[in-house]
Amino acid sequence: MARRYRRKSHSSQIISDSIFVSSRLPWWGALTLGLATFTFFYFIAPTWVMSSIDEQPSRPITEGLKMVLMRRVHWLEYLGIVCGIIGLFFTVRNYFTCAYASSGERSVVNILSRIIGRSID
Repeated sequence: MARRYRRKSHSSQIISDSIFVSSRLPWWGALTLGLATFTFFYFIAPTWVMSSIDEQPSRPITEGLKMVLMRRVHWLEYLGIVCGIIGLFFTVRNYFTCAYASSGERSVVNILSRIIGRSID
């Protein structure tokens, strides 16, 4: 019988990697990573996607593609908010504690950051 592997989505993998890396960095590293990922996913990536869409000539297929990608830009902004929350949490946590975060704490941060990100978004 073949094994079945559950693939995570790319955004879920980005969030879990961001949590793991931020939990291992000093407070200033977590702050820098949080600000960099927030800036990239909230401002730079959506602007790049929108500018590349606007450069395409107007055809029916590009209009349909434009409508689909406009909805996906919202996901990039959500990902930026969540990564920023993760960076802020681990900035405060790593400032007061020098120990690495356990896997249980990282999973709680994963759940809470997604919930807070949904409510902010």
